[in-house]
Formats: sequence, structure tokens, C-alpha cells
Amino acid sequence: MINSLQSLRGFFAVMVFLSHFVVNGAGDRAYYDGGTMGVEYFIVLSGFVLCAGYESRIERASIGYKDFVLRRLIRIFPLHLGCLALWAVVAYKFTDYAASEIVPNLLLVQSWFPDQYIYYGCNTPSWCLSTLLFCYLMFPLLIWCYERHRKLFVASWGALMAAYVVFLSTGALRLGESAQTWLTRVIPVVRLLDFVLGMLLWQLFASLRVTGFAAKVRGLSPVAKTMVECVPVALYIIAACVAAGLSFTWLSQAVWWIPTLVAILVFSLMDKAGGALSRLLDSRALVAFGNASFCFYLLHLPLMNGLRRVLNFAGVDYGNVSFFVMTLLTVIVVSLLVSRYIDVPLVRRLKRILIRKKDPAPRHSSR
Repeated sequence: MINSLQSLRGFFAVMVFLSHFVVNGAGDRAYYDGGTMGVEYFIVLSGFVLCAGYESRIERASIGYKDFVLRRLIRIFPLHLGCLALWAVVAYKFTDYAASEIVPNLLLVQSWFPDQYIYYGCNTPSWCLSTLLFCYLMFPLLIWCYERHRKLFVASWGALMAAYVVFLSTGALRLGESAQTWLTRVIPVVRLLDFVLGMLLWQLFASLRVTGFAAKVRGLSPVAKTMVECVPVALYIIAACVAAGLSFTWLSQAVWWIPTLVAILVFSLMDKAGGALSRLLDSRALVAFGNASFCFYLLHLPLMNGLRRVLNFAGVDYGNVSFFVMTLLTVIVVSLLVSRYIDVPLVRRLKRILIRKKDPAPRHSSR
């Protein structure tokens, strides 16, 4: 995995954290749009990274569909189940949930239900895992289609993207907020468009490496490379300003398409030979946090709610700023510990037990 992209995972996990952190009694969030920003990066990057790690192996048939899917299930389900259990402990006696809401979340199929109490129910961030699971199941088929019908594949994807934009501009406006959220952000068939966007971005990146364009970019002066790295930062700032003035309907992944693509492409091209931002993102501390970002993403809301309830039970008086710092540090530390001592060892052990045939390790990690 490219270190800078991994470090950015940590940054965008914090953006999701900010979207869930309540700053006042009215329920306002620290940065509401950070949720759509972060999830868009995760989904696009997943398509990009899976192509890097598995495209050639699927084409060579060196890994079967069953083994590929089993690897994905092992990667996401243990931590998901553990965080769901944590949520249940924290929510006990505070929240009433029916089996019809818990079971879909348990099985990671909640994003298929047009009910916000189901798709955002239980440990809310896990809805993204439900969507990603569908993308994983479709990935080998998508690779097969792309390799055999490239022009048709790209044309079909482009037509669906255009239809989605038209829907955002017209049809979605007639729906209620819950239905809008489901149809524009949550339902897996819509987010598959973003996943494919990441796959196509990988194809572009691979072609730029072959043509020598990547070498030219990496050969720029340190100042020039830093300026290039500032482009996605500027695009994110512009997109954030635009998002602040958009209606709820347009606060979907669409507003983050361009900055996400540019960020992944630029920092991929700059890998190991970038400017100041790449060197910063390549630091051990940020890479370590990026490696733990999956744990951070799933743990942050149960830990946030749990800490708040413990402090309230103890009668501790705290302000928003102190609670924010306390919560963020707690989630970071717990995530690092869980990632290193529980999640990573458990995933490795399950792979050794459940995957009998050992195929060659991918060139890039698919974490």
C-alpha cells in the first residue's frame, strides 16, 4: 500500500469522526460534510487498491472467487462484530432496537433497506461496510467485464454516472430526507459507481506509469512537486466551500468526486519521491494511524457515546472542547491498540485457518 494514501485514510477517518461529534444541544455537528467526504475517499480508494492487489491475479486465475470473497469477509466481519457488540453494551438501557433493525446490521445487509433506522441503525458507520461488501462481491465480475469489453464498460459506467447526476438534479428533490439519503448515498448499487471510479483510476495510473509520465512527475524539483501536491488540497477546500452552500440532495458523494480522484492520483504518482506533503504523509506516526483507520472508523461512535455516558454517570462537568480532545485521543489510542494486538493478528490467524491454498502475496496490500 502506498504510504501517503494509507495516511490519508486516517485523515478522512477523522473527518467522519467530526461529522458525528455533536457540538450543542441542537444536534449540530463539528463538520457534518466530513462524513460524505471521508466515505467517498474510502470507497474510491477501495476500488483503486483492489485493482492494484488483485486484478492481475484474478485474470491469471491464481486466486478463485471463493478465496477472494473469503479474504474480504475475514477482513471486515471480525471487527464489525466486535464493534457491534461494543455498541450493544454502550446502548444497553439507552436505546430500544427491534430484531428487524439489529439482524440486517449483524449480517451487513442494512444498506439495502430504505429505512434510516436500519441503514443508520446500531453502529452507524457500519453501513459503509454493507455497501463495500456488495462492491467486493461484484469486483471479480467487474474485472472480467472490463478486461473483455473495455470501451463498453467505460461507456456504460459514464452513462450511469450521468443518470445519477440527472437524478440528483431532478428526481431526488421530490423525496423526503430519509429516502434522499438512501438513494443518493447509501444504497450499494449507487455507491458501486464510486467503487468503479476507483478501478478506472487505477487503470489510468497504470497507463501513466507505462508511458513514463509518472517518471516525469517524480523528476520535478521538490518545490514543483510540493505545488502539485497542493492541488488536491485546494480542490478539497473549494469543494468544502461549495458543499456549504448546497442543498441536502447534493450533499452526496458527487461534490467530492474531483478532489478525491486528484488526491489519489497525485499521491500515487509521488510515491517515495514526492514533495513536502508526501514526506509528511510518509511519516511513521501517520502511516501507523492510517493502518489503524479501519478500527478508528468503526470504534469512534461507540467509544464517543460510551465515554459521554461514563462522564455523565460520574457527574463530571466537561465542556465541548475538553470532551472533543478527550474523545479523539481516546479513540486514537484504543484504535491503535485494537489494530495492533487484536484486529491484525486475528485476521492473519483466520486466514491461516480458513484459506488452505496459499496464493502469492499481492504487490500492494489490500487493507
